[in-house]
Amino acid sequence: MQDRHIKQNEIKKAYECMKIGGLAIIPSKVGYTLIGNCEKAISKMFAIKGRPLSKPCVVLTRRDLLDELTEVPEKYIPFINAIQESKMLCGFILKRKPNRLFDSLDQYTNQYSKRKNGTSCFVINGGGYFQYLIDHAYADGTLVVGSSANKSGTGNEGTFMNIP
Repeated sequence: MQDRHIKQNEIKKAYECMKIGGLAIIPSKVGYTLIGNCEKAISKMFAIKGRPLSKPCVVLTRRDLLDELTEVPEKYIPFINAIQESKMLCGFILKRKPNRLFDSLDQYTNQYSKRKNGTSCFVINGGGYFQYLIDHAYADGTLVVGSSANKSGTGNEGTFMNIP
C-alpha cells in the first residue's frame, strides 16, 4: 500500500478521537493502523484484534525522537539512520529511557506498550498520517501507540475489508 495523500479532515478527526480516549484507524505505508493512547482505546484494540496482552502494541515515533525516548546502541545508529534515509517503515526494539512522554500515558497503556524487560517496539517512517499524529502528540506532550488493523497473527493484507 502506498503512502496516500493526507486528507486533513480525516487525520484531524483521528487525532481528536484519540485525544478524547477513542480508538482511531489510519492508513500507513503497508496497511491500516489502530491508534490510541489511553486504556479505553488500547484495551478495545486488544479485544478487536484478539491480541494477547503478552504481545505489546508499538510506539509510533520519528527517528529524531529515538535518542530522547530510547537507549540506542551506538553500533545500531548507522543502520537506523539508513532506514530513516530510505523512508522504509521499520520497527526497532529498544530499551526505554525515563521520559515525560511515557509518563503521560496511563498505567495500562504504558504496561501494554512495553515488554517486561523495559523495551518497546518503536516504529518510524509510517507515512504522512503517522507523521501528523506523532508531531501533534509530541506537541501535546504525549505519545501514540497502536497496532496493525488486522486480527492478531493473520498478517497485514493492506485492505480495508479485512479489518476486524
